[in-house]
Amino acid sequence: MAITAATLTTTVSESITLNGQTFGNSVTKTHTAVKDLLTRTIVVPHGSTITSLYTVSTTEGGSAFSPTDLKYVRITNTDTTNALSLFIENEAGHEVLYKLNGGCSFIINGHEDSLMVESTSGTDLTGDNDATYAAGSAAIVSVKAQAFGSANVDVELFVASA
Repeated sequence: MAITAATLTTTVSESITLNGQTFGNSVTKTHTAVKDLLTRTIVVPHGSTITSLYTVSTTEGGSAFSPTDLKYVRITNTDTTNALSLFIENEAGHEVLYKLNGGCSFIINGHEDSLMVESTSGTDLTGDNDATYAAGSAAIVSVKAQAFGSANVDVELFVASA
């Protein structure tokens, strides 16, 4: 039996009251045609070990997803104290390192033509547009993690794909 596509609804909201006045917003987005979900908790060991969370490839299977099919990814550091380093690599082999503190989440809503990295040669990406991304070397191809500090960190991974 074939899997019937469904719609994933995500909501991000903030709420704070300062000096008697309430601030915040709630943004809801729908991601249509979702047929594939990966949800799991991954133990990222402390030390120098870098753990693959998932990959992006035209050859799908296991924890590999097509860049055109990925709809939504949430990476949550469930540790209350220890931080996590996220290594996000594009198809040109450039990496971005993002520190994800304990109790925080990182959301990626697209992988194709989504990650350009300024080179160390001084290339400035300011003002670049869709034509620059369309030229290539911008698709995310892997997301890895490394635990900060002296303890293992549990990571909750939620991936939705077409």
